[in-house]
Amino acid sequence: MWRPDPAWQQLAPARSSTAGVYLVPGSPARVVKRLLRPSEDDTPAHDPEHWTYWRREVEVAREEAFRTTPGLRAPAVEVHEDRAGATLVSPWVPDDRPSGEERAWALGRFAACAEPVAVWWSRPSLPDRLRSLEHGGGWRGLDATPLAGAAEVLWRRREELEERLGTLPRVLSHGDAVAANLRARVDGGLCAIDWSAVGLHPLGADLGIVLLSVREPLGPLLTAYRAGALDGGAAYGEREVAHGAAIMAAYTLLTRLAHAVGGPDEDAVVVEAMRFADMLEAVVEL
Repeated sequence: MWRPDPAWQQLAPARSSTAGVYLVPGSPARVVKRLLRPSEDDTPAHDPEHWTYWRREVEVAREEAFRTTPGLRAPAVEVHEDRAGATLVSPWVPDDRPSGEERAWALGRFAACAEPVAVWWSRPSLPDRLRSLEHGGGWRGLDATPLAGAAEVLWRRREELEERLGTLPRVLSHGDAVAANLRARVDGGLCAIDWSAVGLHPLGADLGIVLLSVREPLGPLLTAYRAGALDGGAAYGEREVAHGAAIMAAYTLLTRLAHAVGGPDEDAVVVEAMRFADMLEAVVEL
C-alpha cells in the first residue's frame, strides 16, 4: 500500500482521486503527487472527456508536446503506475509571481496552439458543474449575501448563459488556470502545474478563472490575452473573449461563495467576491 514518506511536506490535501501532493526536500527539490484509481461506480472519473478523469495527468506526462507548447508548458514528469493508481514525480516549479497580465498573455498564446486533439482532453466543465449543483439544490445561502440579487438572476438564467458560452470557439485551455498554477517564467511563456483539466474549453474560460485570483481588472487582462493569441496567429474578438471570461468567472465565483457560506471563511470570501460585483452585474445584463 502506497504511503508518503514522513519527511515529505504536504502541499495539498487528499481530494477526489488525489491522495495528496508532497514536497520532497533535496537538491533539487521534487514534488510527488499520488493518484488513486477510483471505483468503477465513479463513472465521471473514468470518462476521458470529463473534467474529473483521474488519468489525465498521466496522459499529459506522457505527451512530449506539452513540454514545448508556446504560452504554457508542463514540467517533465516521471510516472510510476500500479494496480491502485499512479505516482507522479516532477521537479519543484518555483513561483516567480508573474503579473496577471503575464499570465493572461500566456493563456492567450496557449489558446492559439493547434495541437492534435487527444481522446483524453476534457470537455467544458461548466455544464457538468451546473448539473451537479442542480442535483444538490443549487447555490445555498447566497440570499443572505450582498450578491443575492445577481446570484438569483444568474441561477435563473444558467441554461441560457451556458448555451451562450457553448457558442464560443473552443480553444486549447489549461482548465484550472488559477494564478498559483501558472508559475515559473520560461522562454515563450510560463511553466504551469496541475494539468488535470486540460482540454478544449470555450474561448476566454481560462481568462475568467485567472481573473479571480489576480489583482488586475478584466480590461488589462483581456488586452494581454488577445495579444498572446495574436502572437500565435489567432485574432480573437474582444467581445467574444470578454463574454467567455465573464460568464466563466461569474459562475465559478458564486459557486465558491456558496461553498463558503456558513463556514469559517465566509466573511473573507464575501469581501473578496465583492471585488467582482460590477462584473456580475455586467453578466446579468448580457
